[in-house]
Amino acid sequence: MDLRAYLEENLFPRVRADGGWLEWAGQSGDVIELTAKGECAQCACLDACLDWIRQRILTDRGEDLSVRAAREPFIWRK
Repeated sequence: MDLRAYLEENLFPRVRADGGWLEWAGQSGDVIELTAKGECAQCACLDACLDWIRQRILTDRGEDLSVRAAREPFIWRK
């Protein structure tokens, strides 16, 4: 399973269960780029969540990657 599929099938649903929304935006070398929407776009704990994702990738896949996210509120919150 590639990294994008791993995130979309295993980790993103857990974030969505808490009202957040993360989407794959790409990967550049050792950096994963995500887009934070929904509650994630305004959450003060986003950095902790991204660190959790980084740790899960390291534990589950053995890949030490950086995870970044651009905040993009849904249109009605702009």
